[in-house]
Amino acid sequence: MKTSIARLLTCLVGTAVSPSVAADPLDTALDAYVEGLRKGDLNILQGLFLGEGQFCMNRQEGIRCSSFAAVLPSWIEKPDAQAAGRVRSREVIGSMARVTYQLDFNGTSYLDHLLLYESAGRWRVVAKTTWVEK
Repeated sequence: MKTSIARLLTCLVGTAVSPSVAADPLDTALDAYVEGLRKGDLNILQGLFLGEGQFCMNRQEGIRCSSFAAVLPSWIEKPDAQAAGRVRSREVIGSMARVTYQLDFNGTSYLDHLLLYESAGRWRVVAKTTWVEK
């Protein structure tokens, strides 16, 4: 009996799906966002954010928008090894997604609304609006 249970457990452990195999592609994309900021790696961020995509931030002087191509270099100027993010909400419909994402980066907490499209098996951010949480 003990041998049978041991064999069963061995089979179950052997067939468990590793986290990397079961990773959700959207979660992988969001992880790349934080990883790019932690490392200050422009290539990682350019792989996620569509260059022509739009970034908007509401500041005291008003709403300012620009392309990701224009702003990404400034995001990597001060890498933050402690950068962290978490999904507050998400909705996926077909090949598009809307994600509300909290990003803690260089001592500031940002609340991002990200719009993403999936193309050729990967997610790309096409628009991002940001609110700075104090």
